[in-house]
Amino acid sequence: DLAGIATLVIILELKTGLITNTLLNNISKLINKDALGLAKQGLPLLLSSIFITLNLQIDTLLVKQYLGLTSAGLYLAATKIPIIIPGLLYSVEQTLLPINLKSIVSGADELSVLKKTYSPIFFASLVMTLLLCFLSNPIVNLLFGPAYKDSAPVMAVLASTIFIGSAASVQARYCLFNSKNEDIFKINIVIFSLNIALDTVLIQSFGLIGGAIGTSLSLALGLLVYGMIDKKFSGILM
Repeated sequence: DLAGIATLVIILELKTGLITNTLLNNISKLINKDALGLAKQGLPLLLSSIFITLNLQIDTLLVKQYLGLTSAGLYLAATKIPIIIPGLLYSVEQTLLPINLKSIVSGADELSVLKKTYSPIFFASLVMTLLLCFLSNPIVNLLFGPAYKDSAPVMAVLASTIFIGSAASVQARYCLFNSKNEDIFKINIVIFSLNIALDTVLIQSFGLIGGAIGTSLSLALGLLVYGMIDKKFSGILM
């Protein structure tokens, strides 16, 4: 579906001449030191987005591989709400970003700004994590029906990724503020690799719950490793 949409967009852009007019008429402006520098900074972010997308799908694929298609459907249902909520919190964080940048440019301490911004986001994510954890059974029954009851405990475990994900947003924003884009890429590789390794072992041992545990642990361990390497980042979370 995504490939089809991308192809359609490219065809429409070519038809209207926007791509050719932009690239061909400005090729000399694009190939310069500043453009190459921006591309070098942006490449780690692009690759990170790819690994984040893969990481969101790898659990379901491994569940299908080891437990079958029906189990994959149950697991996929359990991931819906834990994926949606961080997106909503991210929207709030993006809204506050211009205010944060203005404060930092004006001379405010970066750590103080980040702590002030993310304190309410941490609190909101913690509340949502607890609510989803304790209310997973009625939520699954309401949204998907009794046939998906086995998704409830999986959703309860995956609820932890809402809170952990808020810390991941802090890490990404901290790296962007400090021109450490490569660190974002590296941490996402670590998280993705850990997720595959843990899921491969835990899904075969504990079934659907194993996949959820692997996802939560990989995200938490990845951030823990980065916090141990970069003491300044760990100071934001404390």
